[in-house]
Amino acid sequence: MTEQNIQGIREHMIINGKAVEISHGDRIPVYNPATGKVIAHQGEAGAAGVDLAVKAAHQALTNSEWTHMLPAQRERLLLKLADLLEQNADELAQLETANNGKLLSI
Repeated sequence: MTEQNIQGIREHMIINGKAVEISHGDRIPVYNPATGKVIAHQGEAGAAGVDLAVKAAHQALTNSEWTHMLPAQRERLLLKLADLLEQNADELAQLETANNGKLLSI
């Protein structure tokens, strides 16, 4: 993994579970605070991106399948998420370490 091109960093927004390229042209650099080096560039959302994200969040809270699920169904999904996090723990640790500038203790 190089400092300039860290694999796994997405340079787009995720809104309503989909990769979205809504930007009014500006790209914001993402820095590793420990080194000061740019590790990615993120599109600036602007008003349209923020609106889309807020609408998606509101719909998820009011009309989603999640709100109608039984607790046991939610539990199964959360356990699946936990399994996926464990399966990808090394990559996630590398990404978050670069993002917050801390040392990774193994």
